Amino acid sequence: MISVRIESIYAVGLAKILMDSGEDLQIISASDELQNVLGLEPRVDTLDVHIGDISDRFGLQLKGSPEHVDLVLSVLRKELPESLVFRHDLEQDAVYFAIVDNYLPRKRIGFLDLGGGKTGVMFSPRLKIGSKMIVQVKELPLEENKFPICSDQINLAGEYVILEKGEDGEFVRVSKKIVGEMRDKMHELGHRIRPPGFGLILRTSAPEASEEELRAEVEYLKGIWDRALDAKRAGIPKKITSGESIVTLYLHYGSKQRLDAIRSKVQNVMRKYHSFRSYSVATGFAVDYMLNFLDEIDSEEASRVMEDMILGKDYRHDHPLRAEFHKIDGRVFDPILGIIKSTAGRFELYKHLDEYHATNDDSQFVVYEGDYIRTYFSEGSWTIHYQYYSGEDNHLIGDRIQVVTPIELAFRGKIRTVDFGINVYRDNSTGAIDVITESDDDLLSEGVITSELDIKLGEVIEKVLGLLRDAERKDPILLRN
Repeated sequence: MISVRIESIYAVGLAKILMDSGEDLQIISASDELQNVLGLEPRVDTLDVHIGDISDRFGLQLKGSPEHVDLVLSVLRKELPESLVFRHDLEQDAVYFAIVDNYLPRKRIGFLDLGGGKTGVMFSPRLKIGSKMIVQVKELPLEENKFPICSDQINLAGEYVILEKGEDGEFVRVSKKIVGEMRDKMHELGHRIRPPGFGLILRTSAPEASEEELRAEVEYLKGIWDRALDAKRAGIPKKITSGESIVTLYLHYGSKQRLDAIRSKVQNVMRKYHSFRSYSVATGFAVDYMLNFLDEIDSEEASRVMEDMILGKDYRHDHPLRAEFHKIDGRVFDPILGIIKSTAGRFELYKHLDEYHATNDDSQFVVYEGDYIRTYFSEGSWTIHYQYYSGEDNHLIGDRIQVVTPIELAFRGKIRTVDFGINVYRDNSTGAIDVITESDDDLLSEGVITSELDIKLGEVIEKVLGLLRDAERKDPILLRN
């Protein structure tokens, strides 16, 4: 039995997927929402996989042992095939013996040789080139060429206790969930079993174990530290113990619609429920409050009210609109696409090209100061259509169609999407059409996208090419599911 804790605004849909999968999965520490909607018990058990929202609620982070995370991930992606997966080749909380290869005193950054061709970074004023250290991976940036962030504050976690080695010195702490006489008992026991030179934390599950079991786990964890000291004496950088796999799952507009449909099987929800919940904390509270009255009010009208509120507040006419483009290599760009001219059914933007923007425009067209771009997209569209015009006589220079994940509205007047680096161009003067891709990476074999999404992207490109070849076409190319 693999135990999974879900702490997410998408919890009901995710739990329903896991419960209906037929796999040996159990939801533990169920929230009030999961208890009320799905009838789950607030069962507490040893945690195998944790699922939580990433900071901008654009998706999820799964954390646990690699084999457990991979199983849960495979179950979720069967129902959410258009989601994207990003993972790091190192593991969170893995312990290494490392040697400082380089140190930048002004920035207080040390570059660590972790062995096996792996590099980590550490922020500290105490480092020197050649220093030998025992470190633990604390953060795994998604962006390509960003190194894992390490620390010499070591936390060795077991099922019942956590053994700590670092600046805090010697101490005994007991989980806040353990109360009353049991808390006093655990505190006394902790002082008896804590090895000299370490801090000890007794976890919520500690009362379930006997003193002998707790002592055995403490000795096992201390043995990891002893192996690290042996490696330090040998002087060869290496991994001492594995950590937990960290996987980020991006849920774009289409995936959230799918979660809406799954949740609707157990609870009446409004259209775009999860998009509203992820837009901001305030809209999340608002739609959750509305759920209490959906039997009495028209759910479609409730959705329209929320849409009008968001558009009226954050997407006002003649205001700039910024895009949040997540690149496949982990980078994020946030250019201003233009000034909002219309939001009626689709967004229409206008952008005048000054000398800087004309010189730095990333299209394949030759443009000059004074030229301008009209940009079109709609919420949920797989494409953004840019039309380039001459500032001298207003003739159309060409079309650029950017292929992205279905666009979603993001807090404070932005749009958010994953940019695959695929652009289709049509030169209006010659009629020539080209497909330009930024990368040769095989996203399917790397596990970033599913075969279903790979097929979908191919279909989108083919439809774009067909529409661009149509000489009678007048409307912008905005492709939706």
